[in-house]
Order: sequence, then structure tokens, then C-alpha cells
Amino acid sequence: MHGVAGTPPDELLDRVLVVRVAGDSRAGFYRPALADEGTDDAPGQPHGSGPLLEGYCWGGLTSGAAARAFWLLLLPFTIANVAPRLRPPSPPRTDGFLWWLSRLFALGLTALMIQTAAGVGVDQIGWRCGTLPAGTCPGLPNAVDQLLHMATPGQRLLLGAVVPIVVLLVLVLLGRGTAMRYEQADPDPAARYADHNPGDGPDLALSHPDLWRGQHLVRRLRRLHILIAVGICVVTVALPAYEHDRGAATQLLPLGGGLLSWLGWALLVLCAAAAVGVATLLAFPSVTSRRPSVGTAATLAERAYQAALALCLLAIGYVCWRHARAGHRPAHCPVLAGRLCCFSACTW
Repeated sequence: MHGVAGTPPDELLDRVLVVRVAGDSRAGFYRPALADEGTDDAPGQPHGSGPLLEGYCWGGLTSGAAARAFWLLLLPFTIANVAPRLRPPSPPRTDGFLWWLSRLFALGLTALMIQTAAGVGVDQIGWRCGTLPAGTCPGLPNAVDQLLHMATPGQRLLLGAVVPIVVLLVLVLLGRGTAMRYEQADPDPAARYADHNPGDGPDLALSHPDLWRGQHLVRRLRRLHILIAVGICVVTVALPAYEHDRGAATQLLPLGGGLLSWLGWALLVLCAAAAVGVATLLAFPSVTSRRPSVGTAATLAERAYQAALALCLLAIGYVCWRHARAGHRPAHCPVLAGRLCCFSACTW
């Protein structure tokens, strides 16, 4: 096996002709192509008396285009996925609970990353730079600065939300590409799922065939993470508008407010319900199973895309209906508090 330099297989085996016997171009096992060169014979020993000569080349995992550095964005989620397998021995009855906590932690990481991007886009760019005189926001391109000053406050909130949406798209594309490369491995495409311990439990041995069938599990978890991320974006955009509609009232319900205040309250309640629903779905074995989706909980997890899209459309409609007018100026854009809450949740 070579080091991080990525030695070619012919140099690794010291043979001119080599053939790949397993794996792919990114990582594979190679042997000499000629039968009389297949063993590593010691000097003075009979031919064929040495061990079988075989090399593992994994240079494709570390080399490639510079864009592969974006995969470092997924490193926190990798650590969160590995952490439950590195825990000390514990009673079997607590395994599911520990895995549920680890997946909640991963959801918190998603929320923290998106909330941080929203702090840059919605709060700093969309809100603060939009209220400063034109040309005084440092580091902002002139075209973006002019667009912000032409837009109304509600439109500035939506323009700032482009930053967290772009971050979410990058994470989705990276996660989807990783899943397509490494989570669809199947040692035998014709084999059925194992009848004993069929991949429904959180802890599977490396030799278990269902451990390498993660495409269904990863797809469901990815969609739940997308729903949480979209909910964070919706709350960041809708909360300033709701505070404006509610006025000076301090009660939880928008009593005495108009129709828009009730719509804003309903939108925020939907986001909270989506977060509670995602946390609840993660406790169902059918959602965290490696099998194809079976059951109501797994079906709901598969349809998290539709819920995320519905929240986006509702938020855009709510902000643009009345809050796109020039006279609408909420007192502040409460992004910092949400960022601190996400950080506290992840730390816990």
C-alpha cells in the first residue's frame, strides 16, 4: 500500500504490466498481469514460493480537481456519523437513543451552518448594507449595492436569503455526489437484504452486507436536513416581518393584529412544527433503516422536499404581499439570537 503521494500501481508492484482485480479507478486492488510475476519471491528462493503480490492504490481518493476541497464542508457531518461507533460499551437498549442524539446533533450542525450564512446574507448584506448610504458598505460589489438600494425592505430580506440558499445547494450537491459514489455499493446486486438483522439496527458489523447499502438511508436523512435548513431561512426572513405586523404587542398570539400578523404567526408555527416533526421522524426505525421506504414515517421523510418547497413559497408570498412596500421598516433583523440558539444546541 502506498502513502499519500499516490504511487501508480505499476511502480508500487514493480511490474510493467498490472491488472485491477477489485475496486475502481479511485481505489482498487492490483496484481501483476503475467502469471509468472504474481509472487514476491525472495532472492535465491524457488519461483512461486513467495507471497502473492497485490497492491492497494487509493490515490484517486486524495487527488483530483481543486473543487474537491469543498468536501471539507462535510467533515463535521462525517465526525457526527462516526462518533456513535466510537462510544464506550453501553447497554443495547441505549443504542437507538444514542444514535438519535447523534442525528439530532447533525441537524444542529446543518442549522448552525445555514444560520451563519443567513447572518451574513440577510442581516449584514440584505439589511444593514441596504440601510446605509449607497456606496458606503465596504467590500460589496457596486451592482449588488445598487440592487439593494433599489429594493424595498421586504425584497432586501429575500435578496439576502440567497446566500444561505446557495450554501444549502452546495451542501446538497456535495452530499448527493458523495452518496452516488460511495453509498450505492452492493457486493451482489442480485442479493436480497439479509433476513437476520436486515440493516434496521444502528450498529452493523463491517462484514454485514447491508452496511454498504446506504443510498435509501442517506436520501431520507438528506431530505430531512434540507427541510430543517429551509425552515431556518424562512424564520430568518419572516420573523422581522411578523414583528412589524404584530406591532408593540408582547403576547405570544397576535391578538388584535390583522390578517398578516396571523399569517406570519402561522408560518412560524409551521416551521416549528417541521422541526419537531423531523426530530420525531428520526426516532422511527423505518426512517433510519437501510431498506427502501416502507411505512408512513419513511414516506413522510421522503416527502420532506415538498414540505421545504411549500415553506419557501409561503415565505415569499408572505413577505412580498405587503412587506415589499417601501414604507415597511421592521425595527431590526433578529439573526444573531437565532445563531446563538443554534450554537448552544450544537454545543449541548
